[in-house]
Amino acid sequence: MLGATLQLVLLVMLTHKLKAGDYGRLALFASAYSLAITLFYNPWRHALLRFLPSRPQGRRRFLQHLLGGVTLSACITLLITLLVATTLPGNGLFLAALAIAVLAGGWVEINLEYFRRTLTPTSYARLFLSRSLMQLLFVAAGVWMDGTVVGAIAGLTASHLFAALATPLRDVWRGQWRMKSLANRMLRADLRSNMQKWLLYALPLTFAEFVSTAMVYTDRLMIAAFLGIADTGRYSAPHDLAWMGLHVMSLVAYLAFFPMVIEATERKEHGKRREALRNGFTLLFGLSLAATLGLVMLAHSLAGLALGTEYQDGAALLMQIIAVVHLIHALKVYWIDLAFSLHKKTWPLVLIGIFGILSNILFNAWLLPLHGIKGAAVATGLALLISTILSALVARKMHLADYPVCRTDLAKIFAAACCMGLVLAILPPAGNLPALMALVLVGAGTFLTVLWKLQLSMLADFPSNRNNCS
Repeated sequence: MLGATLQLVLLVMLTHKLKAGDYGRLALFASAYSLAITLFYNPWRHALLRFLPSRPQGRRRFLQHLLGGVTLSACITLLITLLVATTLPGNGLFLAALAIAVLAGGWVEINLEYFRRTLTPTSYARLFLSRSLMQLLFVAAGVWMDGTVVGAIAGLTASHLFAALATPLRDVWRGQWRMKSLANRMLRADLRSNMQKWLLYALPLTFAEFVSTAMVYTDRLMIAAFLGIADTGRYSAPHDLAWMGLHVMSLVAYLAFFPMVIEATERKEHGKRREALRNGFTLLFGLSLAATLGLVMLAHSLAGLALGTEYQDGAALLMQIIAVVHLIHALKVYWIDLAFSLHKKTWPLVLIGIFGILSNILFNAWLLPLHGIKGAAVATGLALLISTILSALVARKMHLADYPVCRTDLAKIFAAACCMGLVLAILPPAGNLPALMALVLVGAGTFLTVLWKLQLSMLADFPSNRNNCS
């Protein structure tokens, strides 16, 4: 949570220091970075999450093979950068910064996934927090010295590089960096066999995530093409402000239950897996719905206090639309698509993702000229909704829809969220940061109090709970 807070502070600082055009260019750089990380490094993240042996004795060979895959992705990243640089000779510095950021950021993501998979939250939080702190310090220094997007990109690239150098996994990877040993492992038959098995599982899921990520970022490219780079900045700032805060809540829920689901699946403990899935969806739905409704009710106050004056026109309504879009995205990515991953049948997600991104392009081409940047948010929401419905229908058709849910808990969460929204609607808007924090605390307190009174069945540790899940 503290790392996400630092990122939010950085976003607020950038909207007050950068012009809309510069923020738009920075948003396109960040979009290219996210797409590259998803495409080149997510296969190894999925392999680590799904195939890492539960016993420490078997992890060393697995990590040796995984390092070979990460090295291969690094070489592909450099090769593609060189090819693009020859095609676009005027963007050499931009591409060099992007390549360095992707190489360093990919390595950090692999190590974060290792901490997540091995259930070591302290190490995960330390690395994530240090990366967020470096981003804040380096980007702030770059903007202070240069005052344009060049300083921001330089600072962002330096933060990724220093975070990679500071990655505290020397004991895990020690002795595996010798080039001769690494080259020999790359040629071994067992490495090729393992990589083939990993990629058969991870590539469809990775491509589906790449298309899903591209679906979220397509609107920025469409806005730049239809309306200009300044409007890209005016759209990206409130979009990032809303998306970042909501993403933290859904990611917390996902990280809380998914490793337990994988452990139970690996040990073939079907009862524990169903229990983890049921409680996980209750947690995901509860946190995501409460955060979405809270942001919808507080969007006007948050936009007025957090964003610079150049970004505030229509920002509140845009953030409200993005909040609903993120709720759809979280339920699709962290829950519905989970059935394909658990059954190792991820290829349908590729076709669903392609259909989603084509839908997003068509919706943007239709709505952007009519409604401007708000039309882009609506277009993304419609494309995500269609993709979510398709994923659910295909999973049910393939008999993969193993979605154990507790309907009574979901109804109680919905009731608690409605009570929270009613309380926030009655209270006056916040005119300063302490007042906004007070509204957030009041909303969260109302939501948790109603849930406590209604007694969720997943709270089995409390002896006063006697409700049965149905």
